[in-house]
Amino acid sequence: MHEMGIVLHLAKTLDETAEENKLTKIGRVTLQVGEVSGIMTDLFTDAFDYFKKKHPILEECTLELETIPAVTWCDNCQDRKSVV
Repeated sequence: MHEMGIVLHLAKTLDETAEENKLTKIGRVTLQVGEVSGIMTDLFTDAFDYFKKKHPILEECTLELETIPAVTWCDNCQDRKSVV
């Protein structure tokens, strides 16, 4: 379950960014997640909710995940195709 590790790194980065910018809370985090990244969004959300309790600056933070569609590039036909 690599979602937990990614959220741990995200929470640390948010803590550092907040400290650098003298923020007292973060209201929303929006992440773009690749369609074929292997991230299970429900597990990611659960892990984020867990870490919000450990990071006071994130207590009231909402997480917004945007899915980026997978796209392939065909060198032979010079055409882009969405992967479904």
